[in-house]
Amino acid sequence: MKKILFLGLGHLGQHFLSQNKIHEIIGTRRKSDDLETNLIEYTLGESWKASRDFDVIIISFPPTEDYSAKLQKLLNDLGPLNKVIFVSSTSVYGFGHISEDSMKVGQTRNAKELIECEKLISQLDDYVIVRPGGLIDSKRHPKFFSQKMTKLSKSQTNVNLVHTSDVAEFLHHVVNHNISNQDFNLVCDDHPTKEEFYRNFNSAISFDPENSELRVIDNSKSKNTGFTYQYSNLAWSKL
Repeated sequence: MKKILFLGLGHLGQHFLSQNKIHEIIGTRRKSDDLETNLIEYTLGESWKASRDFDVIIISFPPTEDYSAKLQKLLNDLGPLNKVIFVSSTSVYGFGHISEDSMKVGQTRNAKELIECEKLISQLDDYVIVRPGGLIDSKRHPKFFSQKMTKLSKSQTNVNLVHTSDVAEFLHHVVNHNISNQDFNLVCDDHPTKEEFYRNFNSAISFDPENSELRVIDNSKSKNTGFTYQYSNLAWSKL
């Protein structure tokens, strides 16, 4: 059994908790009037004042302005550190056929912050970086928001999605198998175009293929650890 601190216990963290069988997990959330057992009130950027005695620290905050500076402060506050698992995003990449060796050239503000955060994490003695594609599950699903769409640009660009449960399970896999000092892209095997995917949920959307680019993210490195995706394709998502 390990003592795990899950910083930023949101949607992904709830899946991680529900899959837990043996570990003691402490999570953090922003200010709340009714914090549950094993939850600590914490907002990224604040000074860490709680316990620092953890075997594994999972960091899973949405990218914010000055994320890398706030992360550096947090790492300093938490030190000395054992294993740190950092949840990043495939947004750090550009286009083409993408593996973990591909250049980190993402241009959005969030992508640039995550690139800097990854540099900080990779300097630690024991770390793992995971980069999920777009999270999808029964609650977080395009069928709920695509009904409001009227037009989709770059419609021949690929989507790279992953089930939230698979990401949570991979985090457990990393902890339970003592994987260290590696980075992993987490996506399912399917890479349909935006048009191929979203037409399943709203037949009224018009699709504009102009400026579309190939973007296919490889998941073989995660599989080579012995991990099996329970939702390896997107067939389930069309139900």
